[in-house]
Amino acid sequence: MRKLIMAVALMVAAMCANAQVKVKSDAGDITIRFAGRTHIDAGTFLNDTTTLGDTRRGVGVNDTRFGFTASFDEKWTTKVELQFAKNSTISFRDVTMGYKINDAHSISVGNQFQPFGLKIAGTAYKFIEDASIDNVLCPARKLGALYTYSSDLLLLRAGLFSDASADQDGMNKGVSLSAKAIVRPILSDDQVLQFGVAPMYTRNKYNAVSMASKFPSTLGSSSLISITAADASNVNRIEAEALFISGKLYTEARFQSAFVNVAGSENNTTLSGAFAQASYILIGEKQNYNKSTALAANSGAKTLEVLARVDFVSLKEYESALEDAKEIKASQFDITLGVNYFFNKFINARLNYIYAKANDDHATVVNPVACDKGLHMIQGRLQFYF
Repeated sequence: MRKLIMAVALMVAAMCANAQVKVKSDAGDITIRFAGRTHIDAGTFLNDTTTLGDTRRGVGVNDTRFGFTASFDEKWTTKVELQFAKNSTISFRDVTMGYKINDAHSISVGNQFQPFGLKIAGTAYKFIEDASIDNVLCPARKLGALYTYSSDLLLLRAGLFSDASADQDGMNKGVSLSAKAIVRPILSDDQVLQFGVAPMYTRNKYNAVSMASKFPSTLGSSSLISITAADASNVNRIEAEALFISGKLYTEARFQSAFVNVAGSENNTTLSGAFAQASYILIGEKQNYNKSTALAANSGAKTLEVLARVDFVSLKEYESALEDAKEIKASQFDITLGVNYFFNKFINARLNYIYAKANDDHATVVNPVACDKGLHMIQGRLQFYF
């Protein structure tokens, strides 16, 4: 706890100094910038959650991070980010070394995100919590090498990753092959139109795969639907996306699916889903876009934004690996409505209403409370960046 308090104090002090903590050599060949963030969350369920194992309401500092980026000789970059968790443990997040070949081509090596899903944003994207399907299928940071090609029209990424993170011991943890291709037929100051596809293959060292979709809030930990494949040989993922920004309007839709291949069986487990989300700026100039990440960026200072998202997750598994095994289906549906206000580029406040409901033909897979009436929550977050 002492380390967590010190980290928060350092970040607040840095923000008071206009959030420009930089160190630069006299020759100008080395530049170091310190950065970090913290989230202060508060929320309450609007219905009884006794049987969920979650408290009805809660307040917490759910994500505090501190790190730095450095550049050397205009070609080399490095990034190190540490997370200070609620249980006072410290863990690595980004630990990378990058090399810029030229304006279009670059490579990076280290603990980083694979080119799949929205977690490359580094924090919840637009809403307090990411979409449920993205939380389930988007892998955490892994050790690996990533190549990137970037132009106005195309963004291409491809990488080879270990199925392990920087905090895990050992070398042989399985392997992942990932790629993403994004085409931008429209890219201007006021409008962006892009389409993308991302395949991913993972061979699991331990032949066991578990995936769970929980209530879409950092304050709710209970899984609503889940699967466990004890004899999985590999996992194949696929993602398709479309994004459109025009002035104050932002819209995005994604489909994601994973096929868990069970050894010695034709009955493979499938988990798939999709979401669509949109936002409109009521007070402020326009939506922002980050060309390097191919994602919408935070709005400008003194901006008020309203948001809505519809999210769906579906799973199909079998009671055994036999060819005549009984098929089990489960699904989760949730809606999130939100309001964001950006005081400046360092501080913003978010308020979300979340509704989630699950359906299942196998009572032990999903929480019965979520099946019956659904769950409702109101959650707020104050975010600090520097």
